[in-house]
Amino acid sequence: MFVSLLSSGSCSGSKTTEPARPAPKSESSSYKVDYDQYLKPAPDTDIKDTSYFQPYLDFMQKVYETMETEYYTDVSKETYDKFKDEFTHKVLMRLKDRDTVVEDIKHLGAGMLVSKLKEPSDIFTNFIPPVMAEEFKSEVLGYELGIGVTGTITDRGYAVKHVEFRSDSYNKGMRAGDIILKINDKDVKKLTQEQITRAMSPALGSIVRLEVFSAEKKSVSAVDVEVIEFFKETLATVPTGIPGMFYVKINQFNQSSGEDLTKLIAYFMHQGIDKLIIDLRGNAGGPPLAAREIASLFFSPDMQLFYFQRKNRPVAMLSTLPAPFTYQGKIAILIDQGSGSASELFAGTMRYYKRAILIGTRSAGKTFLKSMFNFEDNSMLLLVTSVAHLYNGEVYDPSGLKPDFEVTQDVDLFSFVSYCMDSYHEE
Repeated sequence: MFVSLLSSGSCSGSKTTEPARPAPKSESSSYKVDYDQYLKPAPDTDIKDTSYFQPYLDFMQKVYETMETEYYTDVSKETYDKFKDEFTHKVLMRLKDRDTVVEDIKHLGAGMLVSKLKEPSDIFTNFIPPVMAEEFKSEVLGYELGIGVTGTITDRGYAVKHVEFRSDSYNKGMRAGDIILKINDKDVKKLTQEQITRAMSPALGSIVRLEVFSAEKKSVSAVDVEVIEFFKETLATVPTGIPGMFYVKINQFNQSSGEDLTKLIAYFMHQGIDKLIIDLRGNAGGPPLAAREIASLFFSPDMQLFYFQRKNRPVAMLSTLPAPFTYQGKIAILIDQGSGSASELFAGTMRYYKRAILIGTRSAGKTFLKSMFNFEDNSMLLLVTSVAHLYNGEVYDPSGLKPDFEVTQDVDLFSFVSYCMDSYHEE
């Protein structure tokens, strides 16, 4: 089903054999519940009034209908009906409490049903209960709810190591190196790390009052910080030591990654860049629109990149957008088995158009469109709703992108990448 995006090359110091790749992990989480506490040892075969079944079966119906409409391939009505009967006899007829809806049992049925209906090879589609849905959503979309401050407890107080620049703390002037002395009038030296974390993470819209020693001003002041939602920083850069070569690591794609990378590359261009390393190792992806926005920095507008086609919907082609500039120098993208989803879309498309070479190890092979569907009780159904296609209809390799050059553990990374870039462009 896959057509290679570009043949693999070799470079001095590289290996020709592919490393063993462990089985991919599911992107969703699971939680453990002692379901026996809700169940009798054996089913009650003398039930006269089965109306208490209905809320469970109604919720199961919603889950099934969502999958039937939105899942990327057909689901079996026969499998659904069979599971519903089995769940009724093995679980619902054993319930101790028939007067209230046991949410854990309702979610158990939904999770088991999804496992039955999805494709066996699908490691992404999952039912996520309310206790984990918000955390999962935050992790996948790359946003944070809090004051954006991390640090460690010291003899002087809570030493700030990092302040997210989109947080209210940053807006109020806090920076790395500051010392938090009090949180909500409580001396931090009398608090545990867990207590500090909890105090700095109240509900959305709450105000956290901090007493802060400013490393810059050398003075103590009170700072009232609001808990807001903000997109986390995802970029990091370090010097390469090679003139004209610049490096940026993108830990995850989110809605602000394109904006942040635009500013960074503009700075690089001002410094005289002619080689760019984009490190996507460990980048599990994010919104496809972020991959599109980032790709727009390297192509002219309206270049077709990739598309998705959801069930019973027209093709959703994503093309490049107008950008403030176009970087036209050499590009190397670092990938590994942790590079998936939107990061693979970006890397594969860049190589297909011969705008970049790929260096590292084979990527995850997770180029799917995954969509979240929320229910009234705040639980969530994460579904694969489409596979990804290059603009010309080719499907990304489910075993991952094979790099043009494999990097070894015993080489200087930046020198190795520079050599590979020069070797590739000389061919």
